[in-house]
Amino acid sequence: MSALAVLHVVVDIYVQSDKAERVKKLLYDLASQAKREEGCMRYRLCEDLADKTHLICIEQWETELAYEDHLKTEHIKKCGEELKDDLASPAEVRRYKIVQIESTVKKETTTNSSGFCNIL
Repeated sequence: MSALAVLHVVVDIYVQSDKAERVKKLLYDLASQAKREEGCMRYRLCEDLADKTHLICIEQWETELAYEDHLKTEHIKKCGEELKDDLASPAEVRRYKIVQIESTVKKETTTNSSGFCNIL
């Protein structure tokens, strides 16, 4: 797996204030299930320190295909159904990939006097 193929997903979720605890529980349970899925590298649920109604899921998937498979699972469908009346607005999903820029600087390595390590 190439680090460049890894998909990073950030989901912003705004909940109705009187539903915040219920939503946190549902999303926490969802995260626990997602972490067991093939291709899931990381799945974190975070709460905004300044706004308790703003939650963020930070996800990392081995590939876009693994993420697409995740979206088709029963627990995602069920969670979406259970949350639809508890959200203040639709969740905003953003997908990211690692940016790599080829360096034009030539790297030189030198072995130190012990010969045990390279100095970059």
